[in-house]
Amino acid sequence: MLDSSAKDWESLVNVISVLLDETEKTRLASQNLRWMPRSFRYVLEDFIKHCDPSRVVPKLIPTSSQAAKKLESRGGWSQHQKAGLTYEHAVPLRVLFDLLMGCRESKEDIECTIKRFFFITWVTNEEDDSLDRLGLRSKMPPGWNSQKSPHARYQAAGIEVVT
Repeated sequence: MLDSSAKDWESLVNVISVLLDETEKTRLASQNLRWMPRSFRYVLEDFIKHCDPSRVVPKLIPTSSQAAKKLESRGGWSQHQKAGLTYEHAVPLRVLFDLLMGCRESKEDIECTIKRFFFITWVTNEEDDSLDRLGLRSKMPPGWNSQKSPHARYQAAGIEVVT
């Protein structure tokens, strides 16, 4: 018998699997091989809230050391929306989606890929701007592959992440 967490993960993987298959059909029909459905983000984040909330709940996700200082100076999490922080995907969703498209034949690989690469991190607006200046807003650093750290963008930008 599967526990509820395992069932939640199984449900997420099943939905993502169908979404990936349907995306492939749409891509082929439209000949737009880079198309990614907007629903991907929402499906993923909504399911993750139930499967593993520590990955998306604002008070539980990692922060950069600079974001932690801003939160502390503002009186903690109750003021996080006014602290000049950005809710940032460690591995951009476009990159994650492409990784998932590459392993869509295996539900086990889909689950492993999500667990390995789907993380949210609080960074300051200035740190987010530095990712953008380095050309890393929606991609990983040159030479990155799925065998390397999911936090490689932060390392490239000199952003220290703490939990």
